[in-house]
Amino acid sequence: MNLLLQTELKLSRNPAGLSGDSRVKLLCDLLQDTHCKLRKLQINNDDLTEESCSALARVLTSSSLRELDLSNNNLQNSGVKKLCEALKNPRCKLETLSLSSCSVTEEGYAALASALTTKHKSHLKKLDFSGNDPGDKGVQQITSVFMSSNKTLRLLKSDAAEKACTRLEDILKQNPLLQSELDLSKTKPEQISVNQLSALLEDPLCRLQKLTLYEGGSITEKDCAAVISALIINPSHLRELDLNENKLDQSALKKLCDLLKNLCCKLEKLRLKNCSIEEKGCVDLASALCLNPTHISVLDLSKNKLGDSGMKQLCKLVKNQECKLQGLL
Repeated sequence: MNLLLQTELKLSRNPAGLSGDSRVKLLCDLLQDTHCKLRKLQINNDDLTEESCSALARVLTSSSLRELDLSNNNLQNSGVKKLCEALKNPRCKLETLSLSSCSVTEEGYAALASALTTKHKSHLKKLDFSGNDPGDKGVQQITSVFMSSNKTLRLLKSDAAEKACTRLEDILKQNPLLQSELDLSKTKPEQISVNQLSALLEDPLCRLQKLTLYEGGSITEKDCAAVISALIINPSHLRELDLNENKLDQSALKKLCDLLKNLCCKLEKLRLKNCSIEEKGCVDLASALCLNPTHISVLDLSKNKLGDSGMKQLCKLVKNQECKLQGLL
C-alpha cells in the first residue's frame, strides 16, 4: 500500500515494535511530502503523549490533513497546548478535531478556547472534547467560542446526552451544562425523552444542584426509576430533588434509597409529595437517610400513606444526633 496515495489512515495500539510517539514522527515525515494526499488521520489508544502533539503541530500548517482524531490517548493539557499552536496559525486547514478522553482539564479547555478566538478565522468546524474534565469554567469557556457560529461541539459521552442537551437548550433557551437548576415541571416527556434526560444526568459534566421533574405524574414509575438510576451514577452535585406528584413504585423507591445511602450523595432537600409512598416505602426511605443523615434538611412526604412503622422510623431519623433535618412535611 502506497501511503502517499491514501486519503484516510486509521491506527491503533501497536503491541510490538515502535511506540505510538515514534510512529507519529514517521507519519509526520510522510505528511510533509508534497505528494501526500492524506486528509483524515485517526490514532486511538496508542499511548500518544505531548511528544506526538508537538510533531503534529509542526506539520498541520503545511499538510493536506483536514480531520484528526487522537481520542483515548493521554495527551493532557501540555499536548493540547502544542496542538493549539497549530490551530492559531492561519495556514492550518484542520476542520475536524477529536480529543475525547485525553486527560484534559480546565487549563486545556482554556487554551483551546483561546486558540479558536485568535484574529484569523479558524477552519475548525467540529470539535469532540467529550470524556475530559473541564473543571468549573471549562465548559463555559469552550461553549462561548461555538455559541455564535455554525460549528459543532461535542462535550458529552453519549449521543443521547448530547441530544438531551440540545433539546433542553431549545426548550429552555439555556445550556443545561451551564446551569445549576433544571426545572422540568412545565415540560412534557414528549418534548424530551426520559432516556435522553437520564443520559444527560449521569454524564460527569452535568453538575445540576437542583432538579424538578415533570409535573403531575406525567411519567411512569419505570421512568422515575431510570432518572434516579442516573443520579446514582452521578450523585455528588445534586442538592435538591423534587419528584412531587410522580408515582414511585417499589423499584423506584429502592433506587432512591440506594441514592440516599450513597456517601457521595449530599442531597439537602427531597420533595416527595403525593408520590404513592406507603408504609414500607417510608420505612425504607427513613432507614436509608439514617445511614447518611448529615445533609438532609428538608423532607416532604405529605399526602403519602406513611403508617405507624413509617412514622416511627422517621422519628428515629429526627432523633439521630447527626441529622440536620429542619423541615419534615
